[in-house]
Amino acid sequence: MLTSLRKNKENLIIKIVLLVIILSFALYFGTSNLGSSNSTTGSAAEVNDKSISAKRADFLLRSRLEQINKGSANELPESIVLSIKNTIINQLVNQELIAQELLKLGLETPNEELVEHITTHPQFTRNGKFDKHYYTKRFLPHYNYQRGSSFENDTKQILTTQKLFDEFETALIASKEELNKTHNIQNTKYKFEVIRIPIENKKDEASTDAPEKIAKDLFTQWKNGVSLKSSLDKHKLTKKNTSELTITNLKSVFGGKAKTENLKQLYSLSLKKPFLNSALKEGNYYYLVKLVGLTKPKQKPNEETLDELQTSYQDNIKYSLESSFIKDLRSQAKISIAQ
Repeated sequence: MLTSLRKNKENLIIKIVLLVIILSFALYFGTSNLGSSNSTTGSAAEVNDKSISAKRADFLLRSRLEQINKGSANELPESIVLSIKNTIINQLVNQELIAQELLKLGLETPNEELVEHITTHPQFTRNGKFDKHYYTKRFLPHYNYQRGSSFENDTKQILTTQKLFDEFETALIASKEELNKTHNIQNTKYKFEVIRIPIENKKDEASTDAPEKIAKDLFTQWKNGVSLKSSLDKHKLTKKNTSELTITNLKSVFGGKAKTENLKQLYSLSLKKPFLNSALKEGNYYYLVKLVGLTKPKQKPNEETLDELQTSYQDNIKYSLESSFIKDLRSQAKISIAQ
């Protein structure tokens, strides 16, 4: 499954499909604000010469701030409001980029499906029948007035992406074997012996060696089974044992922060190959590490755990594809954001 997804990772349609889960189009069917006003005009941004309504950005900003401030009399600092506004505008830019890609591919929801969706939606029905007067005289004008965009165009765009997602949904399902493997990886426990050597070594009468040389010498002795007691005493160093660690907290070996490549090296160790190839540099220290314990889970995951793993598996794939796809679209687009 993973191999199949990697082979198809660059497929534009699959990427578009996956984005529907990540990016919301922020449609509001409620009518509680039918009497409110919005005087915002102009453009919040332009994407390939197509304008994004400042009204829409302003409406989403006000809605977001209302949610945050609900039950609180304190106003948010201006810097926080500006950050939220920038996030909203960039989300709208991303949505417009996706819409333009759908159009290029000739992907569109037929008008007949749009009509059926709207006329059967509970928001627009009264006593089981479509309320045309409410929909055309109240909802549509208000939607356009507050958001500065077409409700029907927005809805058609959502239906198109959702339809594609439904068709490709099976591409996001991991096999039971993969989920069991993921469970084993996440629940395997590691124990290490660790020697930490300061890079900025304070030279004293007992030690005048450079930290790099100390690390290299200790590593050679340790790997060859030589006792380290005298060398550790000489350089005023200690060898410590970690508690049992899972893959998610291996960074504690390095004091809580670590580069991905260093964590991968720890994860690659086995009881047959317990030593790293050399000392690892992390922050202001060199680290010598030996794997001394490896415990794999004895029980297989139950159905509830498998469901949780499936959800996490899908979320990780969607996030990865969404990030790379949006990055590609933005790198090729002409984007201008109003100041």
